[in-house]
Amino acid sequence: MKLALLLLLYATSATAFSFFQADGDKDNQCFNDGYTNVTDNSCICKDLIGGDKCSDWKCINYGVPTSVDDELRTCACPRGFIGTHCEPVACVEGFIQNEAAIGHSFSLVIVLNDHMKSLALQSDNITQGILNIFDPSPSNLDLVNLRLLGGSDTFSDTVDKRTTPNLTSGVNDVIDFYNQIYCIPPYNATLLTFNDIYQSVIKAYSHSSVLIVTDIGLQDFTNLTAYQEILLAAVARQIEINVVVVSSMTFAYDVYFDPSYTPLRNLADATLGSFISPYPALGPAFENTGSEVITAVGKLLLGKTVVATADFTNTAFLNFNARKEVDFDTTIYISVYAYDVAARNANISLTNLMPGNGELFNIVVDAGPWKLYSSPLSETKTTCLTVLKTNLTAGSYKIWVTANNPPRVSLGFATDDIADAHSPLPVAAVQSAIVAHIDNLNLSSSVSSTIKIGDTSSISSSESRNCLFELKLGTITCPKLGDIGTVVVTSDAQSFQETLAIACSTNELNQKPQILSTDTRKLSKKGLSTRDSNATSCNLNSDAVKLDPTAPRTFAFVLSKTGNLAGQLQNSPYNSIIMALRKYFSSYSSFYGSYLLLTFCGSEKVFQNNSDVNTFIVNLAKVFVDANLKECASVDQRTVLETVIDNVTPFSEVFYVTDKELNLNDSDLPDIYNNANAKRVKLTFLPYSNLTYNLNTTIYSQFYDLAIRTSGNVVPFTNITTVTDFFNAYHGQENAQIVTTKLDKNTIVANIATPSFLYNSTNRYVVSGTAETGLSNIPPSIVIIGENGYLKQIDISGNVVGTKYFSVDLPPLEDGYYTVKLIVLSMLNGTYFNVRQMWDSNTTPDYSVIAFTTDRDKDATTATPSFYNNEYLYLVAKATTNGSISIYSADGKLIKEDKTERRELCSYEYILPNYQWLCTEPNGIYYIKYETEDYTHTTTFNCISSGSDFSCQNGGTKNETTCNCPVGFEGDTCGNIVCFNDGTHQDDNTCLCNEYYEGKHCETSKVSCSLQPSKLHYTSAFETLILVIDTTSPDLVENLKRNVTNLPQHFRRYILATPALSDSDKSPVKIFDSFNNFKLAISQLVGFAPSILTDIKPPLKDALSAVTTDRPLLVWLCNNGPLTLFNDIDEIQYLVAKTRAEVRSFTMKSTDAYLSIATLGNGIPNVVSSAGNFSEIPAYISTITPKIDSAQPSKSLVSFDYYLSENCGDAPVISVPFGDAYITLFNYQVKNPTEDTQIAPNVYKFTSTLELNVTTPVPSQCGYMIEYLSSPRIAYTFTSSKNYETNGFLVPLSDDVSILNFALEDVDIGSGDFQFPIASTSTIQSFGEFKYELAPVLKKNCTYPLGVEIQCNKVGPLKVKIQTSSYTQTLTAYCSNHAICGVNGTKLDNGGCACDPGWSGSDCKTPSCLNGGTAYATVCVCNEGFYGANCEYSVSNTVSERNIFILLDVVELELLPLRKQLATEFVSKYGDSANYTFATNTANQTGAAGLIDYKDVLKRINSSQSSNDTINLDSSLNFFNKITVSNTSLTFIFYITNSKPPVDQSLETVNTLKGKGIFIFSAYFSGNDSVDYPTVYENAVLGGVTAGSSTDAIISRFQNALQGGATTEPSISTTAGPYVPCVKYGTYDILVLINSDIGSDVSETNIKDLLHSFGNDVHFDTSDEKSSRVTLGVIGSSMNPNVFCATSKGKYGGAIDQTSFTQTTNTVLTFGPTLDKLDDYFNKAKGVSSWRAVPRVLITISKDANISDIANLTRLIEAYHNEPMFLSLTVGIGEGNFTELKSLSNEANDAFVQFNSSTVVENVARAVYTPLCDFYNNQSDLSTTYHCSFPRKYY
Repeated sequence: MKLALLLLLYATSATAFSFFQADGDKDNQCFNDGYTNVTDNSCICKDLIGGDKCSDWKCINYGVPTSVDDELRTCACPRGFIGTHCEPVACVEGFIQNEAAIGHSFSLVIVLNDHMKSLALQSDNITQGILNIFDPSPSNLDLVNLRLLGGSDTFSDTVDKRTTPNLTSGVNDVIDFYNQIYCIPPYNATLLTFNDIYQSVIKAYSHSSVLIVTDIGLQDFTNLTAYQEILLAAVARQIEINVVVVSSMTFAYDVYFDPSYTPLRNLADATLGSFISPYPALGPAFENTGSEVITAVGKLLLGKTVVATADFTNTAFLNFNARKEVDFDTTIYISVYAYDVAARNANISLTNLMPGNGELFNIVVDAGPWKLYSSPLSETKTTCLTVLKTNLTAGSYKIWVTANNPPRVSLGFATDDIADAHSPLPVAAVQSAIVAHIDNLNLSSSVSSTIKIGDTSSISSSESRNCLFELKLGTITCPKLGDIGTVVVTSDAQSFQETLAIACSTNELNQKPQILSTDTRKLSKKGLSTRDSNATSCNLNSDAVKLDPTAPRTFAFVLSKTGNLAGQLQNSPYNSIIMALRKYFSSYSSFYGSYLLLTFCGSEKVFQNNSDVNTFIVNLAKVFVDANLKECASVDQRTVLETVIDNVTPFSEVFYVTDKELNLNDSDLPDIYNNANAKRVKLTFLPYSNLTYNLNTTIYSQFYDLAIRTSGNVVPFTNITTVTDFFNAYHGQENAQIVTTKLDKNTIVANIATPSFLYNSTNRYVVSGTAETGLSNIPPSIVIIGENGYLKQIDISGNVVGTKYFSVDLPPLEDGYYTVKLIVLSMLNGTYFNVRQMWDSNTTPDYSVIAFTTDRDKDATTATPSFYNNEYLYLVAKATTNGSISIYSADGKLIKEDKTERRELCSYEYILPNYQWLCTEPNGIYYIKYETEDYTHTTTFNCISSGSDFSCQNGGTKNETTCNCPVGFEGDTCGNIVCFNDGTHQDDNTCLCNEYYEGKHCETSKVSCSLQPSKLHYTSAFETLILVIDTTSPDLVENLKRNVTNLPQHFRRYILATPALSDSDKSPVKIFDSFNNFKLAISQLVGFAPSILTDIKPPLKDALSAVTTDRPLLVWLCNNGPLTLFNDIDEIQYLVAKTRAEVRSFTMKSTDAYLSIATLGNGIPNVVSSAGNFSEIPAYISTITPKIDSAQPSKSLVSFDYYLSENCGDAPVISVPFGDAYITLFNYQVKNPTEDTQIAPNVYKFTSTLELNVTTPVPSQCGYMIEYLSSPRIAYTFTSSKNYETNGFLVPLSDDVSILNFALEDVDIGSGDFQFPIASTSTIQSFGEFKYELAPVLKKNCTYPLGVEIQCNKVGPLKVKIQTSSYTQTLTAYCSNHAICGVNGTKLDNGGCACDPGWSGSDCKTPSCLNGGTAYATVCVCNEGFYGANCEYSVSNTVSERNIFILLDVVELELLPLRKQLATEFVSKYGDSANYTFATNTANQTGAAGLIDYKDVLKRINSSQSSNDTINLDSSLNFFNKITVSNTSLTFIFYITNSKPPVDQSLETVNTLKGKGIFIFSAYFSGNDSVDYPTVYENAVLGGVTAGSSTDAIISRFQNALQGGATTEPSISTTAGPYVPCVKYGTYDILVLINSDIGSDVSETNIKDLLHSFGNDVHFDTSDEKSSRVTLGVIGSSMNPNVFCATSKGKYGGAIDQTSFTQTTNTVLTFGPTLDKLDDYFNKAKGVSSWRAVPRVLITISKDANISDIANLTRLIEAYHNEPMFLSLTVGIGEGNFTELKSLSNEANDAFVQFNSSTVVENVARAVYTPLCDFYNNQSDLSTTYHCSFPRKYY
């Protein structure tokens, strides 16, 4: 009752906006959607993002980090890798073109020295030769990268065509600048290193060239690791490395025999480049000079395709394809390189035997052993045959064809069928599929490839893939790391050929990240850029902290001239103080620069700053004999402290003698802390009192507080002797550096130890300190404890000064680490002591000074941390050497420890570079330790805060005479507790909780969360912009194009989609990495009047399928339709939910179909009045999308409130409770709008709070949405269980409860001030039902610490509003009955998925990566030596045996016989081919833990008895954990159960077993159609789950997990339907022909489910020669045949998902051209290579229809029946007369099955399997050799 009232209070007061903050008080300090780890304030980053603030953007797969405007981090990836970090992604299905910015760069590495200069004097001007490359400026070149080397200086710069159109001038300016800044060095002072080449390679665009111009070899030519790194990076990015060696004529050596040039030659060969030396060992150039060679070769490299390369001897026939580009002079170039460098003047002739292309090749460059020939190409497409004749014994040639925009092949390598491509390089020892993407080439014709690696070669025809890498060229297994080879891709029909380099890598090298951090600075001509260095430089800021510990200090003596103390001074021998001070000063040599004396009484202060010690002593003596000492009425000691701190130099110590309490206000203390800390001033107090000390005395608490915070001391005294004793004991300590400090408050018995410190025997160490209540009761001691076991106790009774302070020297010790423990056996209120390192007068102190900076490129910007500044600070140190920095809290807890790095040009030269610290304890004490190999030093800091005051209980805030209470409390003073989750309020103001909850408010679930994500996943920034544009309106298109430049440029990815205008016009979705290319594509759009109604589903679906980033923004612009969409939006909803897309749509006419889509993705319908409104959309997009800035925390677009209604008669007043809000109105209008408030059609921006009045011109459907840009964030995910968390995104359609798991940033839900959110939900599928209802919230000890219980009773989006006292956000959940479970899950009848072991997520497509692999979305990247979809395979081991562990549920009696039946049937499939063991789910396990045989396990299953014991899975799993299994075995625990796992068991053994490679697969077997879905979902905490009423269906999933294997063939079960596994383990060639018009009786969803069920049960495995092959063909009344050759589940499933079915009433079915494909598939006489002698099955699926060509079809099928092993099965959809369809299945073995709306999909599949299995069992002599000959076609 209390919960309901409280939630109602919040819900009804939302419009008053009492619990919302637009931006919060604290910006998130972790960038790129990282978040703060509350334990140490470090940042937890997303995968492939690092750095102390998550600002380092990592690129794998040889991607290169880059940035836009130095802010937006991204990666320049090898072509085809569309992950934002170049990570692999799953196959992106649909008609998608990757329009990633290709660009073309040219990179130059130029050695400049005096030899180069001398060549210019000999008419061989190398610089001019380089400049001539760019004259005239090449049209196809975008960027020139230059790296100039001379002496010890290296200079890098770029010339960008966008800013420097004249590239020649730009390159010349760079070279001139270098010559002006750097002197041209002598030859022997110049260095060329691997790093120079590597830096040029990674800066080059993919498919570009690097040209090295040098006259020296590599300095580090023996560095094989560096060589390999360059080789792999260059080949992965398809970058050619070319070398031209230019040397003076006096050089007496040959580069071909110089080992420093050998790596350059090898890199050129491996990357298909050229190594050219136009000079002999002695003498001038052969024919062409170096400058001529550079010009000719450079121009060639700017626009050519490598066609072929090979070795030759004597005569060679060069057969290759070439194609002429339209309107471009295409030329064939052939280079010939002589291996025998002595044969420099060989006779070479090249003759073209193909007519029309010129017979002879003319020589272009003669560089001795390397010669270049050319011939024009006149034919558009041709096959060339050229004869190469020479007197050379051996050599090699390369063939190039120049083109402006040639077809371009990009390669990838995949080790499973899930990934588009795993890496751009093959992995050694792992078989990989070579996949390819080809630009600018029609792929309707066949493509072949020749693959060479090492000494092996193979030729294969390509296969189509439903991926961006759309071709599979073949397979490759690399022998070892570093092996090189080539892939030749050929299309004879297109006269195309390209040769690409390949090199063998490793998983480790492919995953090695390149990192772009926020401190990346561009090299520029204005900078002082030198050779690459790891050193960090420093910008000397004028306001840098100035703390010099070597500067003279101030001796400060403060004395209160008050009565009690005055009397003591006048009546005591004050000369003893004078003498003690003289001795004290003599212990310091040249230490003090001044001596300050300050006396005070009341408001009177006498301040004397003395420059010499004698004057100070005289003035002090005058004070002692002053007759005017008197009692002061009051003392303003705050002013005294401020004055003395202001007037002393840094590192000074103030000695403050007084008999008055400080009596400072609490508000005064933080300023004193800060001022003293900032100057490192110590405050030592000598308070006088003639009172008896006792335990309750608090008059000295502020003395201790200030002394402890400033590393000072407190020395109470009752006579002058104590003062003199103190100064005598304190000799030299003012100059000491504190080594370590220990503070222990409220200790009953002091037995406390310091942190460890480094003792250096060359120094003296003193232990000194103070205890608040005295040390005199029992003799105190210290104990010295060494790391080597050293132990020594020292009595310090004789070292106590007064009763509270002690000081004792440590005895001589050996060097090493020690701790000091203080033992005082008395009752203490607090103890504080430290160890100090002392220096004598002859020693130069090793000082260290800690400070802070806001920027790691700046010197120290602040001397102290603070709480209220809310600044994250880098820690810097001024010290004698590099060391480490450690931060400790006051109680000794280590917060951070790491090594420092040195910075150039900084006074604080050492920095902790990868960590920023924010102190979090207001006015708390922190200790920061700096430690080197020689010393340990510790500094005390205070976290300065002004504090706050609350007068209400439990965090309430005052409101006149009452309190506003936080969630969890109520009452006038917020003193009454509120109980949640059915907790009962007790008389003692506590809560009595039920068995499932605990906590003060019963707010915390007891769930163990044994399965949960490792970290939160925030999605605040929009990284992808999707524009879906209806091109059926020319006005819409033109208005959008008019303002396309207003679109934001800060997305990492852009996607453009347009609908098809006809069946034959399939416009692909296009992906862009470049805004300029995206903008260009929009500007080229053309609007057309529609010839037929457009279907918006394909572009929406394909665009969302192409998303690889988090949270895209999809903007959909619609014509004034109507639109032909589809009956079921579930598939689009699925993709919106999976990508977390935000949908914003604009239409000129609203339809029901439009409304269904517009309300997805936090969107709301928006109906515009005219096409002209679309011109405002680009600016609107820019307004609502904050710029992604990797150097600043991102803001997020947040939905604050959302409202829909079907009755809009009463217009509401919309409350806008904060500024900078965006309001979108649906069928509302603003009264009296102002022009500056409207930013888009029906979208308004308001900068201040207001009550918005609206009208309703349309009294039907209406609504509004309020959004804003917020810094606070929410992370969330969905699960169907309270017992675990996974990264789900859908909610099954069920009466059962699902959970929205979430975490609120910067909202404390801990045990302190209780804060608890409330939640409410509302469906939006029916506008009339829109109403928020309260939803239960629970608190969990999980990664996502909060959860909202939600229920789905209708398909579509569900709004969830979450509110706290400072935050409100409305999220969208998606209720679905059509999750796409993929091949790794079981589709449940409630629309959800039950995932196999190793897979998770709402669609079972998120893999668990084994053996240390890493999951990137839906793809695993494996550790070294492993591969497979889950990294389950090892390159060194193969599966030798299968172990089946049966875990049987014996607790629930009624269904035990069915569970025993299932277990028996399952193990019977494997018989003696597997090992077994058995256990029940209770604690009473029988038998020893070990493997047993088939008969034994059957005996144990059948003898199992029901039990009344409680479930004890921990015991059962521990039993299995004791069993030893081979690491080459495949082991699963199959848990057959109808029970939920107990919530009170830890289940830790689940992870232990998983670590051993043993996984759990649970099955809920009901024996009927009733499935308890909550039980199924709860068991997912153990691993994989499945459910069903058929034993065969469950056994099929089990066998899928076991990867098949030998099974017996028992008789078909009479209770469980036909034998499913025979389909899985038989070998079939199946052609499924389905009518594209399926009618209205059965939904498209059910049809796809049926097709997917075939794929789930047929065995797909390309590595298994017995694998089945399924081909899907789509037929229709006027459609061409569209046939998909599928040899894997992924391809087959992709074909199904890609197919769009219509539901019209057309009654004529035409097979048409399909008959030819049918004949190819089944007619052995046709001789098609794909034919093989296995059972061949035709499955025809259609509604009731007349088959126009029934006679021809029947005749063909009769002929096929005459061949052995042919079967025809037909499936009729819906109701009607299927006479013609049945005629296709007239033979004895054939069958007909009817499928209508009431038929269960599983039953249809089962009916198809029965004749299929019987047919298979009667076959023998099966051949298995085949190739797929059917290419994929778009449809």
